[in-house]
Amino acid sequence: MSLFSEGDYEQLNKLEKKTNRVLNDGYDTIYESFEKRVDLWNRIKEDYEKYKDGEYGTFSKDIDLKLRSKFEWALVTLAFSFYHNDESFPAIKRYSFKELELVEYISKYNVFETWTVEDILREISKANKDGTDETLNLLKEYYNDIGKKVDENIKDHTVKLPIRDYAKTKWKEYRTKMNNAISRAMREIDWFSDFIIGVDNKIQNLENEIYDLRDFVRIEKRRLRDEFKKENEIELSKIEEMKEELKRRFEREKEKIKIEIEMGKNRELQEKLNKEIEYIEEDYRDIIGELNEKIKSLESEKTNLKEKNEKLTDLLKRIRDAKKEGSRFVKTENALSYEEWFIGRLDKKIDEMKNGVKVENKSFKITAIEEISSPNNHNNSTNLPKNKQIKAILKEKKINPFGKKMGVSLRGMFLANRENYKKMGFDVYPLSLSKIIEVVENVKDGNFDKVVLLIASPTGFEDEVIKFVNSDDFKMRYLSKKIALALLDVETGDLYYNEVDEYAKAFAPLMSLEFDKEKIERLKKYINENIFIKGYITLEEATNEVGGEGIAKKVFYEYGSSEDMETKYYEEVGFVLVMK
Repeated sequence: MSLFSEGDYEQLNKLEKKTNRVLNDGYDTIYESFEKRVDLWNRIKEDYEKYKDGEYGTFSKDIDLKLRSKFEWALVTLAFSFYHNDESFPAIKRYSFKELELVEYISKYNVFETWTVEDILREISKANKDGTDETLNLLKEYYNDIGKKVDENIKDHTVKLPIRDYAKTKWKEYRTKMNNAISRAMREIDWFSDFIIGVDNKIQNLENEIYDLRDFVRIEKRRLRDEFKKENEIELSKIEEMKEELKRRFEREKEKIKIEIEMGKNRELQEKLNKEIEYIEEDYRDIIGELNEKIKSLESEKTNLKEKNEKLTDLLKRIRDAKKEGSRFVKTENALSYEEWFIGRLDKKIDEMKNGVKVENKSFKITAIEEISSPNNHNNSTNLPKNKQIKAILKEKKINPFGKKMGVSLRGMFLANRENYKKMGFDVYPLSLSKIIEVVENVKDGNFDKVVLLIASPTGFEDEVIKFVNSDDFKMRYLSKKIALALLDVETGDLYYNEVDEYAKAFAPLMSLEFDKEKIERLKKYINENIFIKGYITLEEATNEVGGEGIAKKVFYEYGSSEDMETKYYEEVGFVLVMK
């Protein structure tokens, strides 16, 4: 039984001091003594158990999750310290490797807890380019896929929810700061782009190779000199023996002979030494020259990249200064192609159902199929979408010929903003809720027990349309009036329908799309590697990368729904995916 009718915040604040100590220390917890960490573990674990047993009262759902997240993160941080220090303690077994790994990642990046984007940029500006600065190393590690690893662990359902919740909150805060800092640094700090993508490292490696070769030449020179010196000493000892033998008879000539021989030998050894040195230098001169040429080439590449970056920065500025016109982009020729594909595919799919279809334990047979044009299509131009429709009639199959048979009207329609295509040659606006409601109202037909409406749009649908399809308002206004609705975004392949409607669920798959997974993954990799450098990706370059505008747009729309990016159409630039 709870000791308090409501949550005791005063007592809870005292308990949080223990968890906050561990949370504030973060990665530095590993440096605490083993006995101190064991004591913290036992006290925090005891407080957490009391909290879960309700001894501190009850709290709202949001506060409860926040508190559990703090307790769990403090405990898993302590468990990580035992794991990191290779210490035997039962706490380690409470957590999986992914949970311990998540603590290591988040704790390493807690330097960004109190830093602003401006603080990070200042640290970058005053740092060396050789990668020895800790801030630069963290940013480079994040840029080179550590961020993806953290995101994967946060999404992993095997990681405890309170741990995921705490990590998600902290990582989002750090990631937002790092993304903004990296993006700005690539544009504002001349050497940073080269550092983070590794061009300077290449040059440094080549320079190191040259220094190693030069050291090798010097070592060889020393080695040869030592050998020649030794050889000289051997020959001089022989001369000394000769001198002793001749000493008595040629005492007066000895010094003269010795000097002449020594001088002759020195000249000979000097010539030999010089030849050997020349040989070594000649042997490596070409290699050093080639490496120097490579350095010049890379320096030239750096200059070209800098010029290209300046052009891209200028284009990005024009993108941001341009007037936003819409969130999608479909040319007239693409819309015409989508329409022919949709009508042809739907006609074929319906024909494949001629033997019957089952819905809610009822069997239906198709009795008629026809293709019709939109009643609002007064312009018969072949250069514009026709908003064609496929209409099919289905009758319930019953053994009893005298029983009432249920009738279903199935309508599949391609719906495009014809006036926009006529005026601009393309469309950038998703279908609005008012347009969808207008179409639904027009298809009501009292001659049928159920009307199933399938709408395909080349520019997709506004968010309020998707929300409306799954809302209680839709159920009351249309499901009760025997109207089922399914929507298809032709470019993304996304299907939307009310999950409680068995008829929409049965007929919506008629519009399903399939995309080339390999091309999608290739384009995603291209975007991940370039979006930070440029700040944007144009539809044209994405299409060139995968050879298909449809796939490029599907990936654009997927990335555009994330927290970091969005899709926009600019009159001066075109359709782009940009960093927020």
